[in-house]
Amino acid sequence: TCLSCSSPLPHLNLDTCETCPDGTYDDGLDSCQACDGTCDTCDGPGADDCLSCADTLSLNIDECVNPCPDGTYDDGANVCQPCDSNC
Repeated sequence: TCLSCSSPLPHLNLDTCETCPDGTYDDGLDSCQACDGTCDTCDGPGADDCLSCADTLSLNIDECVNPCPDGTYDDGANVCQPCDSNC
């Protein structure tokens, strides 16, 4: 039975240590911190630390945007992909 947890499993859920839940990240100091509001999952606090996006936003490299920037398109999985060079 765990009473406290540490990285890489800093989240105490009942009596089990787990990874941080979606919407939070492991801050390296044995706790989970909130992601930026545009991120669904992240690896840091900033809008440029997103791993996946919330709601109707699409991941462009490491930021969530809507719409995808010129020269890219949403691939249907909420990720911006580069357009074909013929576009």
